[in-house]
Amino acid sequence: MKKNSIRLLLAFLLILPVLCLGADKKKDDKKQDEKRMSTVTVTVLRDTSGKPIRNASVILRPLDAKMGSANLKTDLEGKVTMEYVPFGTLRVQVIAPGMQTWGEDLEVTKEQQEFTVRLKPPAEQYSIYK
Repeated sequence: MKKNSIRLLLAFLLILPVLCLGADKKKDDKKQDEKRMSTVTVTVLRDTSGKPIRNASVILRPLDAKMGSANLKTDLEGKVTMEYVPFGTLRVQVIAPGMQTWGEDLEVTKEQQEFTVRLKPPAEQYSIYK
């Protein structure tokens, strides 16, 4: 009876380090995902013509990281690029004069990621006083 108990204890002691290594690997993988960064490009176009909108304000705010937002202006091609964006959810808001404001949460999952935003002209406002 003692021999079986000793064998069981030895087997457990041999397996325990292997189990601990597996748990540490999962923690390391999660930390790696948190450290992964992306370069994000947002292109802003007119929905009606497909032409780029320059000088539109693009606000980028990573939700999964403890960092502030960036307020960028689009170039002549309607593009903004932000480097070192952490993987995860990115809240994007686009504001341009004479166009409807656009906003959405986007998922950053690649090292180079591009998003296209199509802005619409303002919609007619409705009033009961017409």
